Amino acid sequence: MEERLAALPGLEETLKRFHEAGLEERLKEQSLLVREERVLKTARERLSPFRESLDSGSTRASIDRAFLAQKAIEELPNQAILAEADATTRTTEFHSGDDSRPGQASH
Repeated sequence: MEERLAALPGLEETLKRFHEAGLEERLKEQSLLVREERVLKTARERLSPFRESLDSGSTRASIDRAFLAQKAIEELPNQAILAEADATTRTTEFHSGDDSRPGQASH
């Protein structure tokens, strides 16, 4: 117990240096970047079936965009870009054999 108490001033000094160096903020930023990287990886994975569908000439494709929901990206450093990606994927989805896309009338 005495050894632990004796180490306390050194630990407090280390903690003070970490705070002065902004380590806590940098770790938070790193965590957000890791989350953002996961979102981008998920985007690649979710777009793969869409690309395959287009390559095969299919007129039916859909992308699960839950990973781009406002709540999922709200604290991320590049939130605006990811929100644009959500809007883009929303407008590129198309369904049915009539080749209609959202906002276009069927022919």
